[in-house]
Amino acid sequence: MQQLKTHKCMVSLVLFFSLMLFSFQVQAAENEFRFGTEKVALQEGSYLVSVYLKSSVHLDTDSAMKDGVEKYGLLTVKNTGEVSMEITLRKASIGTTDVYIEQPAIYQTNATSGATVPAKVISWQKNANNQEVPERISFSIPSDTYSTNGVFLSVYIDAIQNNVNSFLYIDYSSAKLTTDSSLDYTKTGSAEQTHYGYGVDVSVTVSDGRISNVDITGRDFTGAYIEENQRRLNMAIEGMKDKFNGIADKDDTAINQLDAVSGATGSSRTIRKAVLNALELDSQPQENNPEPPDTIPSKGTYSVKISNTTDVVDYSLLSENISDARLTVADDSSMLLTYEMESGRPAEPVYVLDFNGYYKDNDISSPYNYTKKGVSLKNETKDGFSVVKEVSMPLSGLSANYYTNNYLYAPILKNIAFGSISGIPIRAGKFDIMSTITVYWDTLQKIDDDSDDNTGSSQNKPDTDVSKDSGGKLSGGNSDITFIGASLQKGQRYRYGKNVYEITSVGKTNTVQLDKVSAKTKKVTIPSTIEINGQTCKVTSIGKKAFYKKKRLRSIIIPESVQTVGANAFRGCKNLKKVTIRSSRLKIGKNAFSSINKNAVFKINKKLKKKQEKSLITAIKKSGVSKNIKMVPSQ
Repeated sequence: MQQLKTHKCMVSLVLFFSLMLFSFQVQAAENEFRFGTEKVALQEGSYLVSVYLKSSVHLDTDSAMKDGVEKYGLLTVKNTGEVSMEITLRKASIGTTDVYIEQPAIYQTNATSGATVPAKVISWQKNANNQEVPERISFSIPSDTYSTNGVFLSVYIDAIQNNVNSFLYIDYSSAKLTTDSSLDYTKTGSAEQTHYGYGVDVSVTVSDGRISNVDITGRDFTGAYIEENQRRLNMAIEGMKDKFNGIADKDDTAINQLDAVSGATGSSRTIRKAVLNALELDSQPQENNPEPPDTIPSKGTYSVKISNTTDVVDYSLLSENISDARLTVADDSSMLLTYEMESGRPAEPVYVLDFNGYYKDNDISSPYNYTKKGVSLKNETKDGFSVVKEVSMPLSGLSANYYTNNYLYAPILKNIAFGSISGIPIRAGKFDIMSTITVYWDTLQKIDDDSDDNTGSSQNKPDTDVSKDSGGKLSGGNSDITFIGASLQKGQRYRYGKNVYEITSVGKTNTVQLDKVSAKTKKVTIPSTIEINGQTCKVTSIGKKAFYKKKRLRSIIIPESVQTVGANAFRGCKNLKKVTIRSSRLKIGKNAFSSINKNAVFKINKKLKKKQEKSLITAIKKSGVSKNIKMVPSQ
């Protein structure tokens, strides 16, 4: 009997604890809420979550204002299931313009339509015009968006005087309670300053997910300027160490954007890189900008890397932040830099409408000290705008940086009829702005003068030893060669690539004659057409003495468009061994092929009719060629 009572008592206890456990599980489940497409379970509490600003149209694409929001947000979940968010706003760059988010409001549905609720401003900051704009904001996350990965925002951008929509992506799976011990730690990192010869070590302390302290030391100083490098590093340490405090430990953008210490730029960047290394984040490419050489390079053509960024905002005017350019050094040691500019990028379109000039003697003390003397430009049409595609400009001596001025159009600023941003006057989105060209002299490489020349691929590149004078002419050996940009006129001559063309007719069909080529070319393919001022010109003839005594010339391809070869055109090209003629009718002038290689092979269009073939062979034989030459059909 006693055993039965004991058994009943134990059963009752087990049942009691089972009910208690079930009740606890039910209560826990009731206090657990799910968010996002992955249905991430979160309970009551405050969490740090990763947030990103995305395009409201393409949610997988970064917004043009992506840097305008700090990468950590504070997510608070109440026991009722209500959720609120706090985020920090900061300066972003759109094209060449600094912008700040103002008047943020949250759409209450999962779309950019319907009612919006303004966010509450917790703290303020000042923009470039010393006006107060929101810095820290909070808002409730609409219940209709709990099952999605964020909320749609409407914000006002003063720089463009308009409201725009964005999507704030919330990475619920990254949520960590603010009491999580993993948000408090210390890590070490390092970086090398290879140009000046030393290293930097850092110890980064993080508290509650934000940097709270950075200790910085230098090491392994080498070279002839140890004391000077130590002094500059100490300047950078003093100016940089407190700038990191308060930045979220995953916010590589904020760290990369920290201003360098004036007079210690290289050291500042190395410190920044070491901190990113400690936090296992990506850094922007370390710039290595050696001082220019002591003397101007010898005569010749060189390839070199450059950057070209605007003042006020570091916006690249090139296709890449660091791009290829061409440096030409003349007999008198004058230098000409040729580079291509980029307009109309999809994400942040800016159009280079004109190159205003370079600053004389590299002196920027006066804002209008620029000139176009010696400059040549090549234009193209992009998105309906005539834009500068290529610039050739003289360099004022040897320097690490050269300063230019450009006329730009940013569509995002088109609503500003008359105004200014950061001191730059804006007129319907158009403005003048200075840019800095940095030459990476350590990348300078001489281009092989004996390289093959395919005139079809280089025709649209102005020769780098040609410059524009005040009368619109090109100097550099032919004073009557007209600058690209003038209207087409019969008799005018244009230099493209390594060759000079003369306009022979203007009208329904524009025609040109290949008039002169470089003495250093080995293999030449004459194009059927070239582009001058955006107009197609058909190449119909080779001028008198065009290739006269070009002793390096080994092969030539004459296209079907060419109908005439002038007298003495190839005379004296003693190494010319292969001539491919694709023309069906070709008038050949006196001694056009005289004194070329005696064993030369002429390849003739195999589709010619017998009468055409006979006529062409007769013309070739009468042009002064050796009896040993061969005539074969082209493939």
